Amino acid sequence: MLNDAEEERLRLVHASSIITLDYGGFRTGLGRNLIPFLEENENAIISIFLETDGDTGANAPAVRGQILAELQSVLSTMTVKGVPLKEMTFKYNHEFWKNHNDWPRLDEIRRSGQRLFIFTDRSEIANEEYGIMYNRDVMQENDFDGIDDCGPRYMWRSEKVSLSNNDYWTRLFFMNHFCCGSGPDSNSKKESVGQNLIGGGNNGWGRLYPRIQQCMSANGGVKPNFIALDWVSQSKEAKEIKDFLNFGGRIGTGQACELDSQCATKSCNGRAGICQCEACPYDGAVDVCLGCESGQYCFSTGGGILNTCRNKQAGAQMTSPTAGTQIKPPPSSKPSFSPSLSPSMTQTPSESPSNTNLPSESPTESGSEKITQYCGEDWFWTEKNCNEAIQCPGGNDDCPSGLTCFASVDCTPAPTLSPRPSSNPSSKLDQALKPILIPTPSSPGASVGGTDGSSGGEMGVSTNSNTNFCGTDFF
Repeated sequence: MLNDAEEERLRLVHASSIITLDYGGFRTGLGRNLIPFLEENENAIISIFLETDGDTGANAPAVRGQILAELQSVLSTMTVKGVPLKEMTFKYNHEFWKNHNDWPRLDEIRRSGQRLFIFTDRSEIANEEYGIMYNRDVMQENDFDGIDDCGPRYMWRSEKVSLSNNDYWTRLFFMNHFCCGSGPDSNSKKESVGQNLIGGGNNGWGRLYPRIQQCMSANGGVKPNFIALDWVSQSKEAKEIKDFLNFGGRIGTGQACELDSQCATKSCNGRAGICQCEACPYDGAVDVCLGCESGQYCFSTGGGILNTCRNKQAGAQMTSPTAGTQIKPPPSSKPSFSPSLSPSMTQTPSESPSNTNLPSESPTESGSEKITQYCGEDWFWTEKNCNEAIQCPGGNDDCPSGLTCFASVDCTPAPTLSPRPSSNPSSKLDQALKPILIPTPSSPGASVGGTDGSSGGEMGVSTNSNTNFCGTDFF
């Protein structure tokens, strides 16, 4: 929005029919928030969505032209470590992407330096030279009024972009998920945000994940590339859902519930009032039981006892998380070459999708797969330094701050007698059900879960005699 009464004319506002809230100048806002973030996070990829206000009436064309001029000035003069923002915006028609049949992968975007995506809701403000894209040329979007259904806002079920000299890239899906007309309205609804809400609240597994499925069903099966939410500060489960959409893994359980429909797994334990994995047999035709990881089945004892996930191969039993326990995101996979931009919160595209699933926690000695997941800076660094790296069978939560869990790392162990470091935090429900957790034999390099849910040593365990002993270290 332009405001000629202000020294900085281009303003950041939130406008409604009732009131317009001015959050300061656009340049100032970027200087305080975006620029420092890009400087501190050299791999971050940022998306900015511009909705224009104050440009209606007879003067609309002139106002939009002035807004574009202000944006061009900001992008030309503001820099990140000496590089103008104009040089960091994504330009679909750049030489980098001329041989791409679809959107580039995130690692390609980072290497190009074009890690700032800008979308506008006005075609007059779109500009190829400055990397400002008209949202209706590249996206489809659902209506933002309510979360009971999922109807169109614009370009619904359109498969391809409508760019100059490019009508073959996949159209992105921007998904709105706002329960109410305004933030204060949503905050006043007790089912929206807060602790111990049915289904985890509007941003929880039991509400957001089924809505994503509903929207995908309505738009022809397209996964969201961006998800816009109220109260992002209370979106821990929404971020887990984002990771699940990108990487796969386990659908979240542990939310409060009264009905099956209030759980992402469609299974509510009525006696405990907790979402649980959906019961499926060991030898069933289902590849992945809802609420369990790949290679597990969901065991039900009945009698009001929570269903539990058990490993098919080893017969060991893993418990579903209790309320409040976070679902571990699966590890990043070995770099693939399938182009995509991935689901994320509205600020940042997330990591490239992968079909990687977490392995069973305790593979046996005979013929099972070894752990190929390690913490590192990137996949190639991790493969090179895997003998010093921490294994992460539980995903990113096993890694120290600043490192990522990478899968498909074929590591040849260096000669050593020292166990490799490992991390495997336990959940509250693991503690409650520890009498029924069964440690199983393991091959060298695999962690054995103790009965308290903690990670055991990584030495091979013989099935013929006990070789586990307590001590301050291995020697």
